[in-house]
Formats: sequence, structure tokens, C-alpha cells
Amino acid sequence: VTIRNLFRYKKRFWMTAVGIAGCTALIVTGFGLRDSILDIMDIQYDELYGYQAQVALENHYDESELQEVLDQLEGDSRVERFLLCEQNSATLEGASRSIDGYFTVVEDPDQVPEGYGFVTLRTRLDHQPVPLADDGAVLTEKAAELLDVGVGDTITITSGDLRGQVTVTGIAENYIQHYVYLTQEGYRQAFGEE
Repeated sequence: VTIRNLFRYKKRFWMTAVGIAGCTALIVTGFGLRDSILDIMDIQYDELYGYQAQVALENHYDESELQEVLDQLEGDSRVERFLLCEQNSATLEGASRSIDGYFTVVEDPDQVPEGYGFVTLRTRLDHQPVPLADDGAVLTEKAAELLDVGVGDTITITSGDLRGQVTVTGIAENYIQHYVYLTQEGYRQAFGEE
């Protein structure tokens, strides 16, 4: 009866054909989006981020509490190595626009370059390492595009009561969130404190 009605009423036939084509297009689009997102996640968490866990400390801790955590990490056979860093949410401002992101201050910048295992700072197209220097900051690629800044330009970082300016010394590949990476010396120069 359905087939007879489809061929008997031309309007129903075309409505059915368009409906089936639309549903098929939605299914194909869904699979395409899934594959695209999973590919990006694989690059971000397999190639750019090499760590398996983060341990976050409360803002107010003293040296003895920090030493206790470090002793625990060093004594645990499951921990191959670790990197101390400070990470805060921030507003990143360029000349004409601001975006929300994070700034990360790394204790030992020699542990960050490509291949070491924590965070790989590299260019997207040719995978060349992006060095983390004391005289500026490394900005992630999408943040640089949104802020319309390049290497040598200055951005302003605002986080709570902190406000400082840094020069962009490198632009690194990244797909999830927006980040600015600083050394301890770069942080001191930008914010005037330890």
C-alpha cells in the first residue's frame, strides 16, 4: 500500500525521497564530525600532551606541604617524572580583542620542548620545536589568530589582581583551549613578583 501510494501521489513520493536523503545526510555528517573531533583529540592528547595525570594544590600551601607532596611523588614507583608549574585562568588581550584562556608558568623550561613528554611546543605545519625563553611567552596558535598577534607583538595577561604584559616569542600548535606558556623569569618580568 505504501509503495502504491508513493507512485500514485507524486507529492508524497518527492517528500519521501527528500526526507530519506536529508536523514542520510545527517547520519553522514554525524560520522564526519565524530571522526574529525577524535582525530583532534588524538593529536592533542597523544602528541602534544604527554602526561597522564595532573596534581593540583590549593592556592595557600606552605613549603613543608609542598615538600611532602614532592616526597610522595618521588617515592612512588608509578611516577616516572613530574614537572612543577603554575596554571591559572586568565584574560588574554591583544590590541583589539580579548579572550579567555590559561597561562602556565613552568619551573624548568628545559622539560617542555618537543619529545620530553609533558607538553610539546611545536609549530603546526613543519613540527619545528618552539623554544620557551625568559624574555617572553609562547602563545598557542588559535589564541594568536583570535588576538591578531604574531611573534614580536605584546599581549596583556589579566588573572585576578595580576596584570602584566609579555612579548610573544613563539606560536605553538594547540587544539583545545588557549594557553600562554612562561618561564619563571618571564613571569617575574611580566608581573613583577615571584
